[in-house]
Amino acid sequence: METYRLYVELKPDADMALAMFPLREGQYLAEGYEAEDGRDSIFVDIELGDYTDTTATQEQYLNTNPAVISYGIR
Repeated sequence: METYRLYVELKPDADMALAMFPLREGQYLAEGYEAEDGRDSIFVDIELGDYTDTTATQEQYLNTNPAVISYGIR
C-alpha cells in the first residue's frame, strides 16, 4: 500500500508553526529537515496515514499560517 506525506516548507526558526495542526486519526509529524538547495527554510513531513489528501480545515490552517511558505503532497 502506497503511503502519502504532506510536506510543509516553513520560514527559518518556525519549528513550532505546526504545533496546533489539525491532524486526523492515524496522522503524525514524521520528520523535519533543512532545505538542501541553499534556501533558508525548513521542511516538516506529515504522514497522512490512510488518507491521500488534506482536509479543508488542514488547508485553511496552512494557508493562514504566516510561517508557511509552501506545501504539497508526495
